[in-house]
Amino acid sequence: MPLRFLKPVESLLPLAPEDKFLEAGQHLAQIPPRSLDEACHLTYYIVNQSVCAGTHILDHLLRNPPGDSSHLAPLMLYRHALEIGDSIGTLLRLGSSTTASILMRGLFETSLGLEFILENNSFHRDRAICYHAFNHIERFKNFDRYDPNTSAGKELHRILDADKNLDAAVFPRKDLSKERQVLDEILNSSEYKPFWNQFKAAKPKPKHWYSLCSTAQDIRSLSRLIGREAEYVLLYRMLSEAAHAADVLTGIVSQTEDRKLQVHMLRGPVEKIKEVTSLTAGYLISCHNLLLNTYLKSHDVQRWFADWYVAEYRSCFFWATSPGALFSESTPNS
Repeated sequence: MPLRFLKPVESLLPLAPEDKFLEAGQHLAQIPPRSLDEACHLTYYIVNQSVCAGTHILDHLLRNPPGDSSHLAPLMLYRHALEIGDSIGTLLRLGSSTTASILMRGLFETSLGLEFILENNSFHRDRAICYHAFNHIERFKNFDRYDPNTSAGKELHRILDADKNLDAAVFPRKDLSKERQVLDEILNSSEYKPFWNQFKAAKPKPKHWYSLCSTAQDIRSLSRLIGREAEYVLLYRMLSEAAHAADVLTGIVSQTEDRKLQVHMLRGPVEKIKEVTSLTAGYLISCHNLLLNTYLKSHDVQRWFADWYVAEYRSCFFWATSPGALFSESTPNS
């Protein structure tokens, strides 16, 4: 069957050569696909088209802001999810499932933050304000860290000066007190001051923005708070192992029948491609629905998305998220 192509909003996502190939209707695909190349093309299509659909949702909300600047937090988290999805789709077109799974960790974390702010399809303004406040706090910390006149700055420059590999490098010493003063004034505004005071009083200092507006101190407790701890338990450790190079063996190193060591070629392994596609497609659809059900319930954009999903996307999505082989014919994995 020909793959129907939904064009993205090009101001948000310009068409790449691969997209133009899809747009021209030059590729046929069968579900399930019949070869590894066809399967990789289909997985790219599934992720790419979900991202393209998301550009239409985001574009509408950027052109029709749902409220004041505090709403930028969920909108930019959503944009970040689309950008990660776009990168994962590109990697899947080449069969690079291990590298794509590393990005899955970021997509999972982004979806958690987005759902926390839009929990139960409601905009939680205090959480969005907290996100913005923590962003300013991080900038304040950076100005403190790089200023040679502060204790943190003195320690950083001591480390840099002691590193023999950096002998030829010259690091600027700049008084950043004015920059810190500007940020301190921002953080002492009525909206940010409660979070700023809480951060300054905290021992130890919170490492995550959501810790300033909830009891969650890490990703696992945030997952638990919004009812997604099972996902963390089942997925996050696996994704973190890939991201931190803690496991570069599983699925890569194996033994042949005559007990010789065999290392998978770069890109792959094939067995992970559908798994990554399934998770990515699922998280993107979840993010779409969060935005639609919070900001655009019963709106024309939501109806358009539902029509597109049923008419053009559902069959591919169901294939991606259902158990089964990547493609129907058996081909070597390496």
